[in-house]
Amino acid sequence: MTNLTRTETTRANLIRPAKMELASEESSGARGGVQPVTALGRAVAARARPGFARGGEAFAVRGLVGLSAGGPSRTPLRATPTGEAHAGPVKTFRYDFASGTDGFSGGFSDYPAGEEGFYQLRFEHAALPPEVGPGHGLEVVGDNHSDDLFMFVKRRVQGLLPDTRYEVAFELEFASDAPDGAVGIGGSPANSVWLKAGVTKEEPRALLGEDGKMALTVDHGNQSRGGADAVVLGDVAKPSEDFGAFERIRRDNVLKPFRFKTDSSGSAWLLVGTDSGFEGRTRLYYTSIRATFRKAA
Repeated sequence: MTNLTRTETTRANLIRPAKMELASEESSGARGGVQPVTALGRAVAARARPGFARGGEAFAVRGLVGLSAGGPSRTPLRATPTGEAHAGPVKTFRYDFASGTDGFSGGFSDYPAGEEGFYQLRFEHAALPPEVGPGHGLEVVGDNHSDDLFMFVKRRVQGLLPDTRYEVAFELEFASDAPDGAVGIGGSPANSVWLKAGVTKEEPRALLGEDGKMALTVDHGNQSRGGADAVVLGDVAKPSEDFGAFERIRRDNVLKPFRFKTDSSGSAWLLVGTDSGFEGRTRLYYTSIRATFRKAA
């Protein structure tokens, strides 16, 4: 388990590779495999549903793959080998965290430096809650005293075409205990915690800013708004009204892919996180992350 300690140096990376990150790409133990994928158009036609609006803001990507009329599906994603597809016009990266972090590390930003203990920040590969079922996931926990906490996971990927424009579709599965419509301090623990995903050329890092807060080095936006480096996939609301029990939820942006251009190395960083306006504790378990890169026309 990784427990963050008080920041003692300025301009330092919040997640120190030698101590704070649970795994690096080289030591992840991810199971590689060739996974050719079908065209996104066929996937959309088979599984997509129109989006909906909440609070005056339309989420074109909430309630798509795996959702039923009654809300997010509770059916687990189809098991697929963890790893990367072959290079080409379409490439997919799949991670299920069954046996480890699969090269992902965790981090936190938008909180006062040195208050990691007070915010109860934690990232680890952990067993899933019993009501979700057997297995493991990436557990991310934080108590949002700043009313603006960003909790994220990241991983470097390679093998993309260099200097190439891509459209990136994320398909995420995670477990949440926040009921849809729940009311909390400063905002809803479900509807005021926004899920975001994106791709960056440089590694996303939390560094100490001039205002004394830890700030992310990439643009993830602010709460319900996306940024240049991340888009909003929806919120963390589960369909049932049962407080305290976790349920699996799916979110994606298949109908509105993220646009990204690689550099000459053909590598990139995946970024998935939550931007919170709820002044309380958020605890999530990421159980599957899939990112499909489709060469833009």
